[in-house]
Amino acid sequence: MPAWAAEGPDLRVTASVEGSYVVGQTVPIKLTVTNVGTKTATAAKGRSTFVSGSKLFLPSFEWKEFNPAPPNTGATLAPGATKELVLKAQLDKWGGGDATVKLAVTTPGDVTPADNEVVLTVPIVSPATKGTVSGVVYGDADRDGQAGAGEVLKDAHLKLTGDRATPAIEATTDEQGRFSVAEVPARLYSLDYLVLPGGWVGGTIQVAVDGSGKSEDLRLRAVRPLTEILSAKADFHEDSYQPGDVAHLTITLTNSGTADLRTIHAGCDHVGHQAHLKNWDDPAYWGDLAIPAAGVTVAAGETKSFEVSGTVSQAALEDGTVYVACDFSDDPYYSGDTPSIYERARVPGLTANAHGTVYQDLNGNGEVDPGEPVEGVQVDLPDPQTGEVLASATSDEQGTFAFTTAPRGNYAPIVRAPWSLVDERESVVVAPYAESWDQPLRVTTSDSGRR
Repeated sequence: MPAWAAEGPDLRVTASVEGSYVVGQTVPIKLTVTNVGTKTATAAKGRSTFVSGSKLFLPSFEWKEFNPAPPNTGATLAPGATKELVLKAQLDKWGGGDATVKLAVTTPGDVTPADNEVVLTVPIVSPATKGTVSGVVYGDADRDGQAGAGEVLKDAHLKLTGDRATPAIEATTDEQGRFSVAEVPARLYSLDYLVLPGGWVGGTIQVAVDGSGKSEDLRLRAVRPLTEILSAKADFHEDSYQPGDVAHLTITLTNSGTADLRTIHAGCDHVGHQAHLKNWDDPAYWGDLAIPAAGVTVAAGETKSFEVSGTVSQAALEDGTVYVACDFSDDPYYSGDTPSIYERARVPGLTANAHGTVYQDLNGNGEVDPGEPVEGVQVDLPDPQTGEVLASATSDEQGTFAFTTAPRGNYAPIVRAPWSLVDERESVVVAPYAESWDQPLRVTTSDSGRR
């Protein structure tokens, strides 16, 4: 630094982008911020300003520690320090030309503010450019990831969707499993091949049409439903737990197929319930079954067990139950019919009330109608692990059953002979949030009425 240079922080910003983009794509911008000054830069914050052409949308959170939105206080850079970011900007619509944007990072007292910003132009392919979307749909019977002999799928239905204002383009594969859609305007499309013959499970991919030919000769893989060859079960090691406990369980996967299954992961707690066992996505607890890990292999004909664990939450005490609900798949999107587990254990200590109606659905409409409630049916709530009956009630002349200060939990109820549940998946929830619910139970005296 020259002797005459001013003392203070001095941020220098550079930015670059590789390649060209189409409408709908995310544009990764590499941004570098260096403090070439003599003092620490504080409260450094970023901003983007539209200049011309197509407009890029850059959410404030993409700036990470340079986030300008309140209550963020900005970043700190010591003299000589450099920080690199990849800003993911969204290109939502065509604005008549390339996207030009000004990117800046500022700090109070910067001695050379002129180099705090950079003007960047991102090449955008005009929608007037046309391309072809084509390829083959195949059923990967041997799950080797390749379109082998005899694996192409005829009469597969495909749908190419751009923005919501433009009708989807549809196509069907021919005898060779091929499809082709020509004269497609440049942009990012969603290509789904979900309607397939013979029970095959397809998927959805993103396709960028830019006139370069990259959207041609695609290979779209379909698979058999994983439940045809893979089954799963889980068992907690203990009957009950308390908050803070590390619960251990055994997960068993069985591959009844003729090919090895690789990169199998567990995808759990899809609804985000606080009573679900924690740490299922942490390899330290779930090993290679956890999504960040490599996945597990189950060889053809093999039954394989995995010891996993997780922490029981305070919310599990509030619900009276800790549970695991997971799917298992070699597909990161868990598409199609995948094997699953749902296993519960008690977290005792709190009570609540619950009530419902026992009824025969004589007209088949799934609702409780006059003349359908059933009196005198005993409803039991069993421990999900031991089967011990923890609470019992009998329906009155209105078909109402009621539990008072019963142990909290999510129960698979049992009704006593001569009655049985129409759907054995019925549940009774005993928890404060469910006390106002009427929890109907459909019953029958005929095995033919059960499912």
